[in-house]
Amino acid sequence: MKTDYDVRRIADKLEVAVIRSGWFAMQAPRDASIKSGEGHRAIITAGDSGSQNTIVSAFDAKEYPELKFLCEEDSNDPRVLPHEDPAGLCNGLAIVADPLDGTALYADFYPEWTVGAGIMENGRIVASVVSAPQSNGGMKLTSFKDDGVFLADNARYQRIVAAGARYKKDSIVLRGADTELYPNLMALMPQVAAEVRGVYITGSALFGLMQVTLGRAAAIIQTPQKAWDWVPAYHAAIYAGKVFFFFRIVDGALVHIPHYDAEAFKSAPECRLGFVAGEERMADELVSRLPETGWKRTRPPSQQM
Repeated sequence: MKTDYDVRRIADKLEVAVIRSGWFAMQAPRDASIKSGEGHRAIITAGDSGSQNTIVSAFDAKEYPELKFLCEEDSNDPRVLPHEDPAGLCNGLAIVADPLDGTALYADFYPEWTVGAGIMENGRIVASVVSAPQSNGGMKLTSFKDDGVFLADNARYQRIVAAGARYKKDSIVLRGADTELYPNLMALMPQVAAEVRGVYITGSALFGLMQVTLGRAAAIIQTPQKAWDWVPAYHAAIYAGKVFFFFRIVDGALVHIPHYDAEAFKSAPECRLGFVAGEERMADELVSRLPETGWKRTRPPSQQM
C-alpha cells in the first residue's frame, strides 16, 4: 500500500463503491429515525448505514488490513476508527467517507443528497469521489492526485477546466443549513444577498462543494462541521482552482485556521472546522466580513440541556 499504483487502485475501487452506494440508497427505505443520544436534526435511514457498509466492505480486510476509515455511522469493522479520536488516521492510507450527506433531503425525496469519500495519504488528501445520483440525472465528480478533475453528468465524461472567476453580481453564494443556527452570521446575509445574484441554502455540504468545484457557485459558507462533510470534496475543489479558508469557533470568537490539521478529524465541537470555499476573490471577501465575535449557536429544544 506504499506505492502510487496501490493508491490508484484504491481510488478506482472507491469510485465504484461510491456509485454502488448511491444505487443502494436510491432503492433503500427512506424512513428516518433520530440517532441515539442526539437531537431531532440528527437522523439516520437504512440508506445511511447500508451505503456505508457498501463502501467499507468493498475493501476486503484480508487484502487491505492497514486501510483505515473515518465514517459518519458506527461500524463493527475494526478498521473504522472512533469519531472522538481517530488515532492513526493521518498515518498511511485512509478513507474519509460520508455515506449519505443530506439525509434530511434524502428522507423527503429531494434530489440534492450525495455520497462522498476522500482518500488520505499520510494526512494529505489526495483524491475525491462525490456522487449525486438523483441530481441532473446523476452526477459524479472525481479527482486523483495531479490527474485533474472529472465530471460524469448524464452519461457525458468531461474534464473540469477552471471557469472564469465569478464575483458579486455575477455570482451565486451557497450556505450550509447549520448557518441558520448562528444569529450573528445570519445578520450578515441580507448585505451579501443584495450584492450577489442569489444566496441559497444547501442541505448537503458536499453537494454545495460540487457546485463550487464546477464553477456553478462562486462560494459556499459552512459553519463548523465534522470532517466527512468536507474532506470528500476537498481535493477536487482545490484542483479545480478553488480555495478553502478554514476557521473554528472558540469561546464565541472566530479563529482562522491556515490549513486543516489532525484535530479537524475529531468529532468534538471545538475540533471541527468551518470554512468558506470557492473562487479566491469571492471567498476572501466573505471571510473578511465574517463576524469576529458573537458566535453563539441556537440549540434545538432537544439539545438545550
